Amino acid sequence: MANIAIVDDRADSRETLKSLIEPLLPKKWGCVSLHPLDRLADYIALLMDPDQEIAALVLDEKLHEAASARKTNVSYSGTELAKFIRKHRPEFPIYLITSFSEDLNRGNDGLFEELFARKDFQQQPEMHVKRMVRAGSRFTETFQKELGELSNKATLLAKGRATKQDIDSIKAI
Repeated sequence: MANIAIVDDRADSRETLKSLIEPLLPKKWGCVSLHPLDRLADYIALLMDPDQEIAALVLDEKLHEAASARKTNVSYSGTELAKFIRKHRPEFPIYLITSFSEDLNRGNDGLFEELFARKDFQQQPEMHVKRMVRAGSRFTETFQKELGELSNKATLLAKGRATKQDIDSIKAI
């Protein structure tokens, strides 16, 4: 099952978004709500975890506004998180949601599939969710192809039949 993950430091905002997104998802899609992770590197592990099946991220820009009872504030913003993810997974679908117009006015710089105002999303969630699902589906299909290719090349490597080109391909994936 593919998932759209919402990362926001405010539980009420995460749950509101989740309640808008979930009913609009196709079958075999889900939505998960996440408090910001302690370390940026933890996101790469999350995105690569086949049990999570994260196909798209929705990030709040101001990830350091509120701490939950069990967590402290993080020191990074949604934009900083997107830059970090782009270094490791440049093709991963990332969306930014914000309540602050200055975040929308500064431009996208190719970091996000789309930037949207929270109030606009709440008024027209269908349009945005369709785009997220399309982008997430494209990513998932590409990722599945890469996994299949990696599996085939790893089998060749394990059998001692991998060429230098196979090994280079494994490193690239």
